[in-house]
Amino acid sequence: MARSLRRLRAGYFGMRPEPPRLRAAALRALAADPDHRLASSFYGIMHAGMGARDKAVGMLRRLRNICGGASCSEFRALFLEVTGGGG
Repeated sequence: MARSLRRLRAGYFGMRPEPPRLRAAALRALAADPDHRLASSFYGIMHAGMGARDKAVGMLRRLRNICGGASCSEFRALFLEVTGGGG
């Protein structure tokens, strides 16, 4: 679990390992804690990057519930990616 979280943080902050390993790390983190904000955000960002906007929007809705609104940084990062403001 700790290794998965390190891998997620590394990808989240720009030092992205290859996508299959990152996807696996996100899935392991979500399996351990379905309400994990960082894993949820990154998994949604990966979906947005692959063109699966509907799945990314679903993760955005889920993050809004997990965060209790739109105030957490993980929600904002995914929101920017989904709306095209993330670069």
